[in-house]
Amino acid sequence: MYTPYLCILISYYLIYMPRWTLVAGAMLKSEGGYDNVQPRVQHEGLKGAPLRALWAHQNAFESFAPFVASVLMAKLAAVPDADISQWSMIFVGARVLYTVSYIANWHPIRSLGFVVGMAAITALMVLAMQA
Repeated sequence: MYTPYLCILISYYLIYMPRWTLVAGAMLKSEGGYDNVQPRVQHEGLKGAPLRALWAHQNAFESFAPFVASVLMAKLAAVPDADISQWSMIFVGARVLYTVSYIANWHPIRSLGFVVGMAAITALMVLAMQA
C-alpha cells in the first residue's frame, strides 16, 4: 500500500472522528435527543469538549484539501516516495495532536500541531516545485 494515500484516507477519517464521537454523543444526551432536522442549530448549545470537538471537526475540513493537493503535487512532480511518505506521516501525526489537544483544551499544543501540519503541506508543495 502506498503510504501517502493511506495518510489521505486516515486524514479523511480524522475529519469525522470528533463529530461522530463527542459531538454526536453530546447531542444524543441533550434534551430531546439528537436533532436530525436541524443539527446545526443544536450545535449552538454545545459546551466544553463537545464544542471544541466540533471546532476540530470544522478545522479538519480546512486542512484536508491542501494536504491532498500537496500529496498529489508531489507525486505528479516525481518527488521521491520516501519524502512524500515522511511528510504525509508528519501531517497525520500533527493532525492527531491537533485534534486531541483541541478537545483537551491544550491550546499551545494545538497551535503546535497546526503549525507542524501546515509545514508538512508546505514542504510537500516546495518539494514538488523543486522537482
